[in-house]
Amino acid sequence: MGNGLTKWALLFVAIASVAWAGVTYVPSGPVCGKWSAGDSVYVESGAYVPEGLELEVEPGVRIVFEGLGRFEVLGRISMVGTSEAPIEVHCPANWRGFRLLNATQWHRLEYVNIMSDMGFARQAIEVIGAGLTLAHCNVEARLTCLRATGGRLEARSNSFFANGLYARAVDLNALAGFASPDCEEAPGNIFQDNFLKVAVPGISPDDVIDPFAMTAGLRVDYSTNICLTRNEIIVSAPLLVVGAWFVNSPTSGDQIWELDHTIIFSESISRAAMGVLNEVDGDLEVTRSTVTVAGIGGFISTCFYASRTAYILVNSSTTVMGGPQDYFFNTSGVGQIDADYLVKWSLDGSTLDAGVIGGASSEYQQWEAENDHFINEGDSIWTLNPLFHEGSDWGNWGNRDEVRSFFRLTSESPCIDRGDPLGGYDPDNTRWDIGADYYDQSSSPVDPTPGIVRDSRMLAAYPNPFNPETVMPIEVAGRGLLRVVVWDVLGREVLMRTVAVYQPGLQNVHFDGHNLASGMYLAQAEFDGQILGSQRLLLLK
Repeated sequence: MGNGLTKWALLFVAIASVAWAGVTYVPSGPVCGKWSAGDSVYVESGAYVPEGLELEVEPGVRIVFEGLGRFEVLGRISMVGTSEAPIEVHCPANWRGFRLLNATQWHRLEYVNIMSDMGFARQAIEVIGAGLTLAHCNVEARLTCLRATGGRLEARSNSFFANGLYARAVDLNALAGFASPDCEEAPGNIFQDNFLKVAVPGISPDDVIDPFAMTAGLRVDYSTNICLTRNEIIVSAPLLVVGAWFVNSPTSGDQIWELDHTIIFSESISRAAMGVLNEVDGDLEVTRSTVTVAGIGGFISTCFYASRTAYILVNSSTTVMGGPQDYFFNTSGVGQIDADYLVKWSLDGSTLDAGVIGGASSEYQQWEAENDHFINEGDSIWTLNPLFHEGSDWGNWGNRDEVRSFFRLTSESPCIDRGDPLGGYDPDNTRWDIGADYYDQSSSPVDPTPGIVRDSRMLAAYPNPFNPETVMPIEVAGRGLLRVVVWDVLGREVLMRTVAVYQPGLQNVHFDGHNLASGMYLAQAEFDGQILGSQRLLLLK
C-alpha cells in the first residue's frame, strides 16, 4: 500500500505543471507524461524524469530550458518530431544538456533541433549506459554535441555543429554490445550518414591555451564495436586539429576499427592538421574515403598518422594535402601504415583556401614520415588530380550535400583498379574509382553538373541486369520523404528504404542482392505520397 501511494504521489507531482493556452511551465523536480504537439514548454533548472517513468514529446513542441543545469532522464524519454514539425530545443549559453541514463532503457530522439539562437549549450546530449536512437536531428553545442559512454547507439542522418576550441563534436566511449553487421537494418551500434562540423574562427580571451590539446570532429575511445560509414567530418580551428581520432581499443574482443565511405576535411588556421589519427593501440582500416588536410607553413600536417603501436590500413581512397611541407602518411614509435589503391594529390600553396588549382608532381612523393620504414605503399599508388566536381565553396560547407557536391567525381576522374588510373568513370563496376563518392552516390552522383530539377521522377537503374548490386537514380524536385520498395516475383518485400530529402536533386538508392536468389524483382519509388514510377530489376548470379 505504501509503495503504491508513493508512486501515485510522485505521478501527481510530476504532472502538476501549470499549463494553459498551449504554454506549459515545468517547475524544478520530477516530470513525466506528455508534452503535446504545438505546445511551448518552459523548463526550470532541476527538472528531471524519474526512474520508472516516461516523458513523451510530440511533433512541433518548442522547449525552452531556463537554467544551466542538466535535464536528467532516469526513466525514459521519447522525443519524435517530423520533417515538417520538428521539435525545437532552446537553451541559454553553456546549458549542460540532456543526460540520458538507465541501462535498461532505450531513449529516442528523432527530428529534434537543439538550437543556438539563445546561446550554445556546453554539451547537448550525453548518454551513459543507456540505449539511444538519434535520427534526423540537428544538434549545436560549444564543446560536445553527442557524448555516448557505455551504452548502445544508433545514430543516422544527423547534423552536429560545434564552435568551441578543443571541441569534439561527437565523442564515443566504451560502447556496449556489438557493431551492426550490415550498417543498415540489423541491430547493433551504428554511426552512419551523419554530418559533423567544428568551426572555430579564432581564440577567444576566455580560452585556456594547451599546445597539446586537439580540436576534433569525431573521437572514438575503447569502442571498436561500432559501424562507422558514410559520414562527413569537417574541422577548421586554431592550434592542433584532427578529423577522426581513434584512441584505445577495448581490453578484449575485436581490436579493429573500420572507417569507410567517409569524407574528412581537417584544417588548422594557425598550426598543423591531421585527417585520421590512430594512437596508442588498435588496428584501423580506412577504405573508400577521401581525406584532405590543410595547415600553415612551418608546421607539418598529415592525412594519416599512426602513433606508438597503432596500425592503419588505407585502401581505395584519396588523400589530398595542402603543401610540400606536409605528409600523406606519418608514424611514430612502431606505428605502421600500409596503403594501396590510392590517389595522392598535393595542391599549390600553403593552404587550401585558394581552391583546387595547380598541380602535382613526383616531388611530392618524397614527403612521407622520416621513419618511413614503417610505411608500406603498394604498387597502385598514383599522384594524380582527383578532378573533383567542386560544386560548392571550398571549406565553407554547411551540410553533407554541399561537401559531396564538392568532392563528387566527374567523368574524367581516375580509376584505381587494374593498374589503369586514367580509365575514367566506370559505371559497370569493373574498376574501383577513387574516394567515398563512387561508392555512396546517395547525394553525389558521377555525372555532369545537374540542372534544376523541376519534376520528380524515377530513372533507369544501372547496371541492369546486375550482380549483385545496382543503383536506382531518382530525381526529386523539393523537400520531402522518398520511399523505395522492392518486391520479388511472389510479392514479398525484400527492400524498403525511406530517405529524408532536404533539397532538390538526384538521390541514388542502392539495392544489394548478395543474399537474394537470381530472378526478376520489381522496384517502386514514391515521393511524399506520389508514385514516381516502377521498373523491373534482373539479378543474374
